Amino acid sequence: MNKTLILLIFLALLYAFASCGTPHAPEKVSGADLFKKHCVLCHGATGTLGLNGARDLSKSKLSREQRIEIVSNGKAAMPVFRQILSQDEIEAVAEYTFTLLTASNE
Repeated sequence: MNKTLILLIFLALLYAFASCGTPHAPEKVSGADLFKKHCVLCHGATGTLGLNGARDLSKSKLSREQRIEIVSNGKAAMPVFRQILSQDEIEAVAEYTFTLLTASNE
């Protein structure tokens, strides 16, 4: 009886550890995908739409830090994204906005 009980406990522990699996590496955050999901409605795909007072991102001269600040805390009608996105996601969106600059503004 003791051997059976020990075997059952061992099998239960083995099952518990096996079902935990290995942790997955976090997926790389795509600034482009996040921009399409959260920003295109007002800024447009090229950053020039200007709906609801959204700034033209193709002409922006803001620094990376300023962009992160605005995405994090919002501005005017722009929502506060620090309550929606992680810090990594906010930084990815801010970085992505640099790809929207026109050649004359880079």
